[in-house]
Amino acid sequence: ALTELNLRFCDGLTSLPESIIGQLPALESLQLRWWQDLTDLPDSLGQLTALTALEIAACARVTRLPDSLGQLTQLQVLDLSDCSALTALPESVCQLTVLLSLGMHGCVNLTHLPDALGDLGALTDLNLSHCRQLAHLPESLGQLTALQALRLAECAALTALPASAWQLSSLTALNLAGCKALTALPELLGELTALRQLWLNECVRVARLPDSLGQLASLTLLDATRCCALTRLPETLGRLAALTTLNLRLCTALTALPESLGQLASLSLRELCVDCCMSPRPVPEPLAQQLRGLASLRVGNCRAL
Repeated sequence: ALTELNLRFCDGLTSLPESIIGQLPALESLQLRWWQDLTDLPDSLGQLTALTALEIAACARVTRLPDSLGQLTQLQVLDLSDCSALTALPESVCQLTVLLSLGMHGCVNLTHLPDALGDLGALTDLNLSHCRQLAHLPESLGQLTALQALRLAECAALTALPASAWQLSSLTALNLAGCKALTALPELLGELTALRQLWLNECVRVARLPDSLGQLASLTLLDATRCCALTRLPETLGRLAALTTLNLRLCTALTALPESLGQLASLSLRELCVDCCMSPRPVPEPLAQQLRGLASLRVGNCRAL
């Protein structure tokens, strides 16, 4: 019996024929990619109860998914990347209790997520990058206790994360790059004690980072490139004993680096970038003397040097 079906560039077809679905009881993987004319999927999709992976990607005219999606109780991977006309997910998607990965990268017209999103208790990877109309996330997000990666890059309408988001105790990667409406990170950031990678590049309205940043003992990468409103870093930065990469390129309002950074240079820090820093003292002399452990130091285009 057929277990994998990959259909690409099926121009002229507006829907997946129901006659096909009825003949695929053992299908485990279905890929529909780059269908220019696909507008919807039949309710009979829910009959594919053996599916573990469903990819409906770059289907730019799909506006909705059938409620029967919730009947795919074995589904582990759902990829809806670049379905640019999709505005919402059916509430039934929250019944997919073994789902591990939900990808919605490039769903530029997605406006909201189901309130019961937190019912996806097995979810480890949630990719909402380039969902430019998504202004808020459901409070139930904090119930995703298995979540390891939350990708929100270029979510330009997102002003804040729900308070529950800072309870994601398994989170190791948080990408907020290009969230241009984001104004601040709360002290609750320090609750993400498993976090290893934090991308804040082009968060152009964030003026400061919370003191609780120093509680992220597992953090290895902090990228704040082009955070042009950022004026200071907390002294607690020196507590990030696992940090290996710190990127502050084009942080043009940054006035100085905390002297506690020298503690990292002698411990773990290997790459420091402060290119195009407008500060009169981008790297204070006492700190510069402690940077002997660095493998890469970039301090180009600092006008005051």
